[in-house]
Amino acid sequence: QKIANFLDHETAKIDTLIEKQQQLIKLLKEKRQAVISHAVTKGLNPNAPMRDSGVEWLGEVPEHWSFAPLRRYLIEHKQGYYTTEDYVDDGVKLLRITDIRDLGDIDISDCPKVPSFDSSLINYELIDGDVVFARTGGAGSFGVVKELKERVVFASYLIRFRFHCWFYEYDYLKYMLFADSFQKAVKQNIHGGVNQNIHAEDIKNTYLTLPPLKEQKKIVKYLDEKIFKLNLLVSNTEQAIGLLKERRTALISAAVTGKIDVRNWQSLDLSRG
Repeated sequence: QKIANFLDHETAKIDTLIEKQQQLIKLLKEKRQAVISHAVTKGLNPNAPMRDSGVEWLGEVPEHWSFAPLRRYLIEHKQGYYTTEDYVDDGVKLLRITDIRDLGDIDISDCPKVPSFDSSLINYELIDGDVVFARTGGAGSFGVVKELKERVVFASYLIRFRFHCWFYEYDYLKYMLFADSFQKAVKQNIHGGVNQNIHAEDIKNTYLTLPPLKEQKKIVKYLDEKIFKLNLLVSNTEQAIGLLKERRTALISAAVTGKIDVRNWQSLDLSRG
């Protein structure tokens, strides 16, 4: 009973600390979202003349910026590659929804491979600057393709959007698609109940801001620095949570195996005077 009381008390303290760290992560991610959203819809100059976009989610934007539905900046969109063939050890990598990471990054390190003999694969190859959207299973999440060094095609549950390269810096586009203004508009058009999905036409009708390219580069530089610092804080907090969980496990193990003597342990309950 002493061991149980001791562990109830000590693990409760650790759980409280873990909960506070998890709340901090939530606040840091909300801050990250707010910083990105403001920069890509209002710009970096607080004194810039503004105008009403007439778009609910955008509100006012800098007077010299353009804005239009995403379709205005597109070359094409295409649904992904479908195959019934088994994955192979030597072939072409297949990007899936599960390879999309936080903030629109993609990770091809764990992509399975499909046989390369299918001549239609060329129609599904990704190039730098392509954006892939999940049309179901996490509908609306997206990844921006950058610095590919090998052939990669995209799976059937993804939709590829290919933009005219003279409109956007890749990283600005990534931040714009992550902004509240875009995400809220996209999520408003998600269909279905359990199996949620979104149509390409709904995404194409969603508005984007378009600052001059020179200004896009400045915004990207600013956001890269801000987001790096916030992500570092998130990472450090996640590590702290990991250490607290290890501490809790070690404490339980030590107590139930007699490595900690709790026979004289008493809870210091200050509320009892």
